[in-house]
Amino acid sequence: ELPQVEGGTRLEVMMLAMALLFLVPAVTAEDTLNFLAIGDWGPDPNSTAEIAVAQGMGTVAKELNAEFVALLGDNFYTTGIQSDEFSSRFHDTFESVFSAESLQKIPFYAIAGNHDHKGNVSAQIEYSKHSDRWTYPQPWYSVKHQFGERSVELFLIDTVVLAGSSESEQGENGGHGLAGYDLPGPVNSQLASMQIKWLMDGLRSSTADYVLVGGHYPIYSIGSHGNTPLLEMVLKPLLEKYGAHYMCGHDHDMLHIDKGAGVQYILTGAGGDGCCYDAKHLESVPKEAIKFAAVGKDGSAYQKMPLPLLGGFVSFQLRAESMTVVFHAHDGTELYRTQEIPRRKSDDTRNLVDEDLDSYFATLDL
Repeated sequence: ELPQVEGGTRLEVMMLAMALLFLVPAVTAEDTLNFLAIGDWGPDPNSTAEIAVAQGMGTVAKELNAEFVALLGDNFYTTGIQSDEFSSRFHDTFESVFSAESLQKIPFYAIAGNHDHKGNVSAQIEYSKHSDRWTYPQPWYSVKHQFGERSVELFLIDTVVLAGSSESEQGENGGHGLAGYDLPGPVNSQLASMQIKWLMDGLRSSTADYVLVGGHYPIYSIGSHGNTPLLEMVLKPLLEKYGAHYMCGHDHDMLHIDKGAGVQYILTGAGGDGCCYDAKHLESVPKEAIKFAAVGKDGSAYQKMPLPLLGGFVSFQLRAESMTVVFHAHDGTELYRTQEIPRRKSDDTRNLVDEDLDSYFATLDL
């Protein structure tokens, strides 16, 4: 005879537990969406780091069944594409490097960085017509993916159009170009205003459960380039108002910054052109806002990494009610995982700033 357990036999308790399991909805593949993101990934010739990162991405993409990859600028070092969409760089730097089977049938959503603007960005856009994977339809654009009853929308923007080129002939900032606070502002203010208006309208009308804005320059960074005040002025209010998060590259580091206003700032700039930049602007971000930082030699200058980093990337793992962002070493090793980040809710989205932002942005001297 089985002994009694809180008013019933062990067998009865086991049967009750099994019954309760069937009452809990199972998480299916349709309830999840995973994707990868990297920046600063396209050296010429191909580097050991880029190849290692691409292989690690292939491993993680297979494990997660990743649906797409976001490429956050500086796709082709050091002077972009110098000819047209038939340049051999597309095959040599992109198609032949991201060769894992798990990366073959998914889109790579690209946006330009400062090094791309030293060449022909239009060639990168045109190459979309010649590749099954490379997706860069316009200078800035949005894409939306549905999973189960949820959705995610990406707004990919050209931050060089907004803040100007970081290139400098004087070799400032240790040869890394202009720091964020020294950026000259847009060359074409009308084009910059058009992009901001497009982004504002898109964020305002988005019904997605998760919204991410992706660009090249960081809003906040402790790396060599530091913060970008112009982007902080222009983008931060929009991100906070519409419950969006920001992902970027530029500094060849990996960072998670959370300043407490709900917006998560994800920097993933260690895609293959060297890792990692020094934490030259450590004082520019409050210590309590720095949740993770792979910077400096082997990535371990701020906190100890489990292995010397050649580079790295991030994966976004979305579920019905929350998402997590995971930072990976070049070989796919998990370095850090954010806490659960809740999805946007109809009752708390778009109420962080009450005033109409149209008049605010109309006053910016872009």
